[in-house]
Amino acid sequence: MLGFLRLVRGFCGLVFALQVLGAFGTLLTLSQVENISPNDEASVFAFIFIKIIFAVIFGFPYFYLRKVINNIHQKQTGDNELLIKSKWAL
Repeated sequence: MLGFLRLVRGFCGLVFALQVLGAFGTLLTLSQVENISPNDEASVFAFIFIKIIFAVIFGFPYFYLRKVINNIHQKQTGDNELLIKSKWAL
């Protein structure tokens, strides 16, 4: 169970990171005004908007599953010293 949740969390984190990096890359390309015609600006902004939507869709499960995995782990094994110090240990 935990292994599958960690696999899903890893996939969501990978897609989230790729979407965020892609949006930043597109913004950097947009900053070079001579490369983009005015007709293409709307499509570039739509592309950035779609990337942000996908980042939100995959970012929510990524951050939420961390809490779920930590709760399941604590119920199965009890309190761990690392989890008491930092919830980011798992």
